[in-house]
Amino acid sequence: MALDINRTYRAIINAAREQRFISYGEIAKASDEPWNKAYRVVPQQLGKLMEIAHERQWPYLSSVVVTKENVRTGTLDGGALEGFLGAARGLGEQIDDPASFVADHQAKVFAWAKDAPDMLGAEDPARVAAPAGGIGKSHPATAIARTLIRNGTRGASSMSSI
Repeated sequence: MALDINRTYRAIINAAREQRFISYGEIAKASDEPWNKAYRVVPQQLGKLMEIAHERQWPYLSSVVVTKENVRTGTLDGGALEGFLGAARGLGEQIDDPASFVADHQAKVFAWAKDAPDMLGAEDPARVAAPAGGIGKSHPATAIARTLIRNGTRGASSMSSI
């Protein structure tokens, strides 16, 4: 099972151009994958997008990806917030005020999306699959995945809020 990182990027950019937040389930749907199969890979892919954004000095696109209950407000909370902040810290970010950090990146994503490239132009074959041995401890997505699992979001049935 793999998600197309270019489709994920376009889904996020299209939502941001409409000044709206996007759910984790919509990310899976962008690659024509059901959430019950994609929920383990989405955090890895969002971590990869954070790495790419960091390298290209873009705002963190995953800041506008929220649970379906929070699509209207854009609130990142619980495991989603912890995972996002953990991934950002893994990229070397100093975060003194988490709420301001998230709000700042969300505002930057919405402003930046207007002129953002239509295509990600990922150098890799545009697919992010779960590696056979899992992801390394230092990978930004590890923080997201650990947090989701720790907060009881392990099985697809408990992931209905995503």
